[in-house]
Amino acid sequence: ELDHRDHPRGGAVSTSAPPVRTGRAGGLERTPAVEPAEPQVIAAEPAAPPSPPPVPGLPQGVPATHVVQPGDSLWSIARTGLSLATGHAPDDLADEEIAAYWTTVVEANRTKLRSGDPNLIFPGEVLELPPAG
Repeated sequence: ELDHRDHPRGGAVSTSAPPVRTGRAGGLERTPAVEPAEPQVIAAEPAAPPSPPPVPGLPQGVPATHVVQPGDSLWSIARTGLSLATGHAPDDLADEEIAAYWTTVVEANRTKLRSGDPNLIFPGEVLELPPAG
């Protein structure tokens, strides 16, 4: 049963939603129909920029540069670079192999070293890792 006080005079009663109690004694109201929400479109993540082409002589994924970190030495950098370039574990490399590559790394970077001395490098310096040959 509907209470005529809840509706305008002469107005039609909407049947779009079931009546609900309003808290007034005996009063009923119609609640508005709820429209379904629009589907949300989520944009895909942008693709990562393409990787630069590999340096000849280095396997793909081997960096062509190295940023000096605290505790690095040109020897440790040459050892790691040679290990990555050859695919051999660092412990499997002979000192003679590392020394030859160390010389190549020193020559490629001598003018870039802030100190000019290959025995004194600073964190943040960017060193070129030439192809292992």
